[in-house]
Amino acid sequence: MSFIKSLLSFGFDFSQAYASAKTQTANVKDTLNRLLSTKENVSAEEFMQMYDLRIYDISSKQNDIKIMNKIEFEGVYILHNKSKNKYYVGKGNKIFKKIDRHFRGYGNIDVYKDLQSGNKFYVRIIRLKDSGYDNIDILANEISKKYKAYEDGYNKN
Repeated sequence: MSFIKSLLSFGFDFSQAYASAKTQTANVKDTLNRLLSTKENVSAEEFMQMYDLRIYDISSKQNDIKIMNKIEFEGVYILHNKSKNKYYVGKGNKIFKKIDRHFRGYGNIDVYKDLQSGNKFYVRIIRLKDSGYDNIDILANEISKKYKAYEDGYNKN
């Protein structure tokens, strides 16, 4: 009898885990769509939740695959410290990873300290291929000028 209870319990746990994963994936998809629209910001918390979502990859049989690693691209990102009204503009070939590194303390240390102090951050990205520019440096410079990233205390990346 305990085997049947264990089996039923496993089935229940699996169905809850599946429902939870499905909800998380839907939330991540919504966040990603908003972020890729280039017209909306997402909060640092939403970004981190999206970036940290991991799935089981059936083809490689790996249990710890970050979804975002499969859709990285070259572009410019804008980190807006809403609390201090400061902007940090950066660029990269893998911008999701670069943004994550800032929020984890491996990028601009001032951004990390402000985030850890409770400052509210928002993220916006611009894909190079959708920007109308063919040079990442020129795009990053134009965005830095637009947001006055040079004048507000954060150094440009």
